Amino acid sequence: MLAAVHSAAVIGVDAHPVLVEVDVARGLPAWSIVGLASNAVKEARERVCAALVNADFEVPARRTTVNLSPADQVKTGTAFDLPIALAVLAASGQIEPSCVEGLCVAGELGLDGTIRPIRGALSMARLVAQRGYRALVLPEANGGEALLVGNAPLAGARTLGELVEQLRSGQLTAPAAPSVTLAAHDDGLDLSDVAGQDTAKRALEIAAAGAHNLLLEGPPGAGKTMLARRLPTILPPLTSDEHLEVVAIHSVGGILPAGTIPSRTPPFRAPHHTISQAGLIGGGVSSSRSRESTELPRMLQKSARIRHHLDAALARWDAAQELGPVPPRRAWRSDTPIRRPTRIPRRDRVPAARAADGPGLHGDPASCRASSDRPAPMADHRCRVRRSSADRRAEFRHD
Repeated sequence: MLAAVHSAAVIGVDAHPVLVEVDVARGLPAWSIVGLASNAVKEARERVCAALVNADFEVPARRTTVNLSPADQVKTGTAFDLPIALAVLAASGQIEPSCVEGLCVAGELGLDGTIRPIRGALSMARLVAQRGYRALVLPEANGGEALLVGNAPLAGARTLGELVEQLRSGQLTAPAAPSVTLAAHDDGLDLSDVAGQDTAKRALEIAAAGAHNLLLEGPPGAGKTMLARRLPTILPPLTSDEHLEVVAIHSVGGILPAGTIPSRTPPFRAPHHTISQAGLIGGGVSSSRSRESTELPRMLQKSARIRHHLDAALARWDAAQELGPVPPRRAWRSDTPIRRPTRIPRRDRVPAARAADGPGLHGDPASCRASSDRPAPMADHRCRVRRSSADRRAEFRHD
């Protein structure tokens, strides 16, 4: 039997629709997940099977094929556990397929059947509001950020068994509003705490009032980072659209604690001054070969809401661009012959070699760079290093 459940995949900070199809057919018991699934998605087989058994459901002892459509788009993360489990239940006849029609489902499953939080819930809520799904089913811990999208119908559950009971009864429970608000700046910083620095504080005020860019330059310890950390305290609060963009970035990045939402204070980031452009703004190519790469401009637009502080990194980038592209590094080449390790004779052979070769071990000791007051073995060794390879081979044969 075939069943399908709608879900979503987060690429960049935007969510894209994904259809989870499950076919339970006759054959030897086996699982296969297709559709450019990452390792985390392929491991859903073990999580889903354990969650179904621990939630008092049956795992069909048949050949089960899971397809994530569109198949040319890479799927990552653990948000497909819950839609795969519901599709398996619908394909095996344990729930009616009509129960999951028109729903967009996302969530990670624990081995005991609990529904754990995921990344990108706010982006999925935006997608549900645009596409007109019946509801977005997601973990209760992600309900706070998803409620920020006012026109998106939501439903939440703590366990797989609780969600199945809601689907069978036809009454989905909306997630509760978060009780905790995560403040972006809770360290009590304020620009009024700065003593002196009148010119720098005036520049901060002008930049904040006119929404201008600001470049702080100076020696270490001059107060650049101290002033930049206090810039958000004189900026106006974020608008509704800006707040949603910041929450979406925090959610996708995994830095948003469960059950909390950021405040409307503009966030502040202080990356290291040696960071590259790709490390600062993100980017990458589109996961779909048939679609143009638009993730980088979108990430640029979203990250514009976050105030960055770079210690003279922009000046270094401009200087690098003026120099042009770096030419490929050429292999080092030397015209001098390769010197092989020198063979130093034992001390008991030195007198015999002197007697055979005449005055000194290797020619006239007066031509040696070693001073005359050095010990004889050291002077002989310094002369030996200057010998050519042909003389050394002749000496080896003599030895």
